[in-house]
Amino acid sequence: MAETHSTTPLTIRRGARRRGRRRLRWLVWLAAAIVVLVLLAAGAGVLWLYIAERHALPMMDGTLHVPGLSLPVIVRRDQHGVPHIEAATQDDLWFAQGYVTAQERLWQMDMFRRRSNGELAEVLGAKMLEHDRIQRILLIKKTAERIYRNLPADDRNRLDEYARGVNEYIAQSEAASHLPAEFRLLHYQPKPWTGADSVSVGMMEVQELDTHAATKLNRWLIQAKLNDPRLEADLYPVGSWRDHPPTGTMIDLTQPQPPVAQPRNDDDDDDENTETLNSGQIGGQNGRQPSGARAQNDSLAASNDELAWEALGRPVCTGCVVGSNEWVIAGKHTASGKPLLSNDMHIQVTEPNIWYMAALRAPGFNAAGVTLPGYPFIVAGHNQHVAWGFTDLYADVQDLYFENLDGKGNYQAIDGSWKPLNLDRETIHVRGGKDVTVDVQSTDHGPLVNSIVHLGQPMALKWNLYDPSLNTIPLYAMNVASNWAEFSAALKDWCWPGQNLVYSDD
Repeated sequence: MAETHSTTPLTIRRGARRRGRRRLRWLVWLAAAIVVLVLLAAGAGVLWLYIAERHALPMMDGTLHVPGLSLPVIVRRDQHGVPHIEAATQDDLWFAQGYVTAQERLWQMDMFRRRSNGELAEVLGAKMLEHDRIQRILLIKKTAERIYRNLPADDRNRLDEYARGVNEYIAQSEAASHLPAEFRLLHYQPKPWTGADSVSVGMMEVQELDTHAATKLNRWLIQAKLNDPRLEADLYPVGSWRDHPPTGTMIDLTQPQPPVAQPRNDDDDDDENTETLNSGQIGGQNGRQPSGARAQNDSLAASNDELAWEALGRPVCTGCVVGSNEWVIAGKHTASGKPLLSNDMHIQVTEPNIWYMAALRAPGFNAAGVTLPGYPFIVAGHNQHVAWGFTDLYADVQDLYFENLDGKGNYQAIDGSWKPLNLDRETIHVRGGKDVTVDVQSTDHGPLVNSIVHLGQPMALKWNLYDPSLNTIPLYAMNVASNWAEFSAALKDWCWPGQNLVYSDD
């Protein structure tokens, strides 16, 4: 049967074709106009940022009229941009150190104290709420305020003078609309600086360097998995640091063994045997773990990362190995006859860097080195007689305790009696959102942190930072020491963080 098709001729009119081309031209022009507007907006933004940042730069030459000084202060910057501050009195020196540091690092200082105090969500929004909640539970701000209140009067006065200098810079910058661009982009004004804020910045470093409770938690997780004291003892030898965990695999010495690879020169950085030999100390035969042990290890490592490292303050960085260098050589081994001291603190590199170099001079004080923005004095460096440097000790200063609660707001003390939980009610301000209230419960050991590590059992963190008898930060005494007797006397009051220290003098 034959098929038939009926077709209608397609007619294209010239007017329709012209309208299509006109519409296309308009679309092209519109797209071009949008691109131009975007480029102009971006250029305007870059220009605004350039002008704002230039206005926020410190004044390098000339005279600044700064209320609050008893006598003029001279600030000279060397070829590396390091400020050398000379004052007629020590009070003026701390004031000037606060002012000059704020000239270059005010945004960093504000972030440091907000990070430590758990106040980032107030300016950065809800994404920082969990961080702030953890900081409130760890009682960092409350602890800093307690330490500040209990400092000797002279030390409190130095922190207060530093804070006055910071606040004078804030006031002048606000009046001239020269605050750093970050404040203007986020549309907020920095709060006045306080002496307790300086202590909070110091506590930020204590938290960074003395937070090792995750190791305890990880061991408890491993213990729960193994459920065998003998295996746990093998994994955690209690001898010297030279002890290593067992390989985990029994070797049948009745069978032929593969030849042992010859060691290569220790100076050869490309030694391919190094990784295998090191792995062999912790793995199975030929440096590899049995698949079951590997799977369990991975599971525990994942739990550790999730439950502890990030929550309790240590950064999560797979494969990272932390550590620092310091050494000192006596004068009898040097060409000059004077000692040599070197210190390389491997704190994570940031922009701006965590350290701010400065040289400070006033009657009775003459020291130079690195400072911590937000805190006065020299952290590591030298004066005209002594030099010193630090590396972290990773001391055992934290413990975790499972607590017995009765569900009525009480916990069981060590003597078996029941005591009411200490309660601190913290309010977190959230930008663009509602305030969040956090109830922090504590026992005699410390705050309950089970909501941080997400374990159902009530767990308290005991930390020497919470010890009410520890309230000294002896940096000033170290800065002015002129010999080992004075320097070591200052170190007797060192509380935290646990550090290794190298020292030399003239």
